[in-house]
Amino acid sequence: MGQAGVSPYLRSLVFDERGNRQGFPPDVSSELFMLYGLLDHQDDGDVWTQSDQDIH
Repeated sequence: MGQAGVSPYLRSLVFDERGNRQGFPPDVSSELFMLYGLLDHQDDGDVWTQSDQDIH
């Protein structure tokens, strides 16, 4: 699948686009949301790079 395919795959697990799905247990949903959030912010760079850009 590769890294580019992970985000759309997680999105398909987290957000119901087909309807009438039961969903995951709360602990599984929580982990999937966390992983999706981490992937979503992965392109933002690290905290140190962002703070250096804010100064200049």
